Amino acid sequence: MNNQQQRIYSFMKANGSITPMDAFRHLSITKLSTRIGEMKREGIRIGSEMVHGKESRYMRYWLEDEG
Repeated sequence: MNNQQQRIYSFMKANGSITPMDAFRHLSITKLSTRIGEMKREGIRIGSEMVHGKESRYMRYWLEDEG
C-alpha cells in the first residue's frame, strides 16, 4: 500500500468507516474513491454504501471482516 492507502486503512480501522469529507478533513486526501479502488484491486475487502442526506449524497466505506 502507498502512503495515502495506509492512512485510509488506518482511519477505517480506528473509526469504523470513512467518507470523502472525512478523507479531506482529517487526511487531506481528495480522491478517496480512486484510492479505495486501488486498495480493492490489491485484495483488501472494503464495503460501501451510498448515503442519502437531505441535500446531498455520498459514499461511506468500511473494512469488511478479515476472516
